[in-house]
Order: sequence, then C-alpha cells, then structure tokens
Amino acid sequence: MVNNKISNDTKKVTPTVKPRSGAGRGRGRPKRFDRECALASALERFRRDGYSETATGAIAADCGGSPTSLYAEFPTKLRLFAATLKNYELDMAHGFSAIDRRDRDALPRNILAWAARAYSEAGPYGCLVFQHIAEAADPAVRACAIEACGAFEDLIEKTLAEAGWTDATRRAQILVVAMMGLSAMARRGLPQDTLMRRAADLAAAAAGNLA
Repeated sequence: MVNNKISNDTKKVTPTVKPRSGAGRGRGRPKRFDRECALASALERFRRDGYSETATGAIAADCGGSPTSLYAEFPTKLRLFAATLKNYELDMAHGFSAIDRRDRDALPRNILAWAARAYSEAGPYGCLVFQHIAEAADPAVRACAIEACGAFEDLIEKTLAEAGWTDATRRAQILVVAMMGLSAMARRGLPQDTLMRRAADLAAAAAGNLA
C-alpha cells in the first residue's frame, strides 16, 4: 500500500526551482501550488531519503505551500513520485543526447562516462531509477522505476544499433547493469574520478566479444 501519510521533516530542502510569490492566486482564491518547485523538492528528497522516508508535508513546506495544496496538484504520494520520475527521465534523456557518437568504438565508454558524471555531480545519491529498483519496499514504486529503466535500456539499444554495434540488445543490457553498479558506488560516496575509472573498466568489458 502506498504511504500517503503527511508528516514533517526537519531537514529542509531548498529546491532548485524557487516558489513563485503569489503564483496562480487571485483575490479570495487559495494559492495554487507551484508544481515545478514541488517536483524539484521531490527529486532532491526522493534521491536523498528514498520513497518511504520522504515526507510529502516537507515537500509542501519547501515550496511555501500547504499539504492540502500539494495534494490538489498530486492526489497521492505515488502520483508525485511518478511525475518526479518522468521529469528525471526527460532530464537524463536530454543529457544522454549530448553524448559524443562520432567514434563508434568509444560509444560504450562515452555512455558510462556520462553516467558516472551524472550520478556524482548532484551529490552522493546515484540514479533515482536504479535506487528505487534496488531499495523500494512498495511494489508500485518499484514498478514505476522498472518501467523507466526499460525505456532507458531501449534508448541505449537504439543508440548502439544506429552506431553499427552488433548484439545491440545484449550490449545495452550489459551497459544498464554497469550503470546500476556505478549508481550504487555513487551512493556509497565514491569520488567522481574513481567512478570515471570504474566506468572505463566496465566499458571495456561491455565492448568486448560476447560469447
């Protein structure tokens, strides 16, 4: 069952997107909740604390709103997580699109180097998707993360195939497993230079001959 309990959290997060003063408010009308601020706060809290330990009341407080106004925008905690995950997917796909594809042989290394940077630059939290596949106790939350992982694996497979790699499906699967490992290492606090070295080693294995 999804935990929709609203509670307080003393570790206040300052979202990247600031709440808009008086956003959507007219005379005599309640303040409309700042959706962008809520998603920014939710991303930071879900990555830092995980789904079960994230308090929706704290997300509302981060954005200067009330729990009631948050639930008018996201009726359940699971809906908020799904929307946060979708935003995260879009951001990751945008970053992935900038990977250098000119050198076919270097593509697996470039993909994993991008992942190592992405997982370490925002703090020692790793990947939101892989984190909740591994750690989420709620089956519905894990299902959302698994679906997102499948979409990203398809993107990697398509990228490899377009670059002329054989066995693109299996190599994409290997790269996703490698990315899971990099995410876990990032959550353990490994520094970025160490992650980059591990990424290079894993890429060499992914680019090798498949039995």
